[in-house]
Amino acid sequence: MNLTNLLQVVILLILVKQFYPAIGEILVPVAIVILAAIGLELFIAYWKKQRAAKKQREEDETDFWKWQKSRDAIRAQYDPEHEWNEISTIPQEYSSEIQELNSKYQGMLRRRNGWTDHDF
Repeated sequence: MNLTNLLQVVILLILVKQFYPAIGEILVPVAIVILAAIGLELFIAYWKKQRAAKKQREEDETDFWKWQKSRDAIRAQYDPEHEWNEISTIPQEYSSEIQELNSKYQGMLRRRNGWTDHDF
């Protein structure tokens, strides 16, 4: 049951209590307990989802810095003077190592940086 359905049930209970007070005296307290349990279940599911997302973001941040360090090491290996620019020719070995590194950290790069298939 999602939040919209939960709110519809609450509105229905209010209407039942208003138009059928005899039924409402019995039905409303029972429904309140049931709705409280469902609300608690929804909250716990939301909380677990948020906790998992936070853990994933922390893992992605750690992986990002590992990726950054590895990328800088590869760059330093092929261009220790940092002289490459737009018109420099980049060695094929460098490109393949960077591609391999990006493939290794593909999941993190997609989640954290929004990379797509085109970037790999």
